[in-house]
Amino acid sequence: MPLGIPKGLFSFMDPDGETNSSWTEIQNFLYEKRILLIFEEIKPKVTCEITGLLLCLSNEDEYKDFTLFINSAGGKTRDALPIYDTMQVVAPAVRTVGIGVAASMGALILLGGEMGKRTASPNCRIKIHSPARAFYTTDSDSDSDSDTDKKKKEKDPKKKKEQNRSVEDFSDAVGEMLRLREELVKIYAKRTQKPISVIEKDLARDLFMSSEEAKEYGIIDTLHYKFDFKK
Repeated sequence: MPLGIPKGLFSFMDPDGETNSSWTEIQNFLYEKRILLIFEEIKPKVTCEITGLLLCLSNEDEYKDFTLFINSAGGKTRDALPIYDTMQVVAPAVRTVGIGVAASMGALILLGGEMGKRTASPNCRIKIHSPARAFYTTDSDSDSDSDTDKKKKEKDPKKKKEQNRSVEDFSDAVGEMLRLREELVKIYAKRTQKPISVIEKDLARDLFMSSEEAKEYGIIDTLHYKFDFKK
């Protein structure tokens, strides 16, 4: 027998000033409590959902803080940065809670919470690293080509143009990756209060941390966070 999804009891004030309660879908219940979840890879759909909720709910009440739970192995930098930037501009504070894994861009979102309100569970693992991109060659040329074939390709203007374009695209991609890396270094240095030289060294590798080590590093501020639904 399948298990049903429970509903949450939500209290609200009616127009007459009386307090009423109703059962609502669990997701809506969490939204009413300003609880947001990132429990998957950070992709455009996740970016759109979290960013939209931050903006919409902030418009409803700019004084009620958010709590963002993070259990994510990461995602693309371009998908995580919009969430990070939105967290910085909305009026309510965004408390971040790492549970399970907060790796790569998941760690960036955890880091981006309101200073003093970033926390993680005792069993959470945090990993930081630099943005990377894999490059694959699509050139159909092979070492088995004869000298005659190679000379024909070198003389073919269309082939030569394609080769030049490939080099330009590669150069642009490398430049963009370096720009993103520099941006992340600045964010980590600002939020952790560590020297840029230290951040550059640590982001150059996969640096794993426990929640205690993340606190010492400056990624989170407190440990063993307990959530109170009544607040």
